[in-house]
Amino acid sequence: RRGSPALLAAAAGSNVIIILVKAWRWRRLMLMQGIGYSYAPAARYYAIGCALAAWTPGRLGDFSKALAVHRDRRVGLGRAASSVIADRLMDAVVLAMIAGVGAFFLPGAAAVWLAIAGLLAAAAAGWFLFRTTRTGMARRSAERLVGAFGPMGKMGRDAGTEVGAALDGLVSLARPALGLSAVATAVSVLVTFLQGYLVARSLGIPVGFWTLSVALSAVSITSLLPVTVAGFGTREGTLLLFLSP
Repeated sequence: RRGSPALLAAAAGSNVIIILVKAWRWRRLMLMQGIGYSYAPAARYYAIGCALAAWTPGRLGDFSKALAVHRDRRVGLGRAASSVIADRLMDAVVLAMIAGVGAFFLPGAAAVWLAIAGLLAAAAAGWFLFRTTRTGMARRSAERLVGAFGPMGKMGRDAGTEVGAALDGLVSLARPALGLSAVATAVSVLVTFLQGYLVARSLGIPVGFWTLSVALSAVSITSLLPVTVAGFGTREGTLLLFLSP
């Protein structure tokens, strides 16, 4: 079936908006951590990270952004990675909430379990991101991790220190100033849904915006699982689950 060139072009062009908005969010997260980084390189490395993430299991290529910050700003790798972790968690919270709510409308008893799993995942990610400063869990976890890696020698101690720094870096982000980043997350997610809807319309697929948004949310969550390269198989299976009649 031939697609509509205009709608497909609009869907492709929306990638630029998504990357620019998410790059702004990532840069703001770094600024909250005291890491000064210009917007232009942030947007460039965000685009590179998205490209690498699309071809790596669990979208691990996304962490190439942390390597760029580590090299350019001479900050610890763990501290640089914490902004990338927070960046991914913010997407995960919103997407898991949407997928969880939408799963309640699927037929069959399995839909309830899917909905509960999605909402629990959103709650867990949100709690980890926003409550660490009040509970002190991240800081205590960092200390335990550093101690656990210690017996492995210098390499183990260095690894423990970087992991601890990543957890500690999340602590500095859990404050009200994170609100603007949450707004940017909502905008980028909405544009992502619109992009999928434009593709569906261009191909003449009769699906509603909300239904497709829920399906795309679930697809995004499952693509984070390090099961297959680029989410092949898990992505298609999730779409079939949500969109099949």
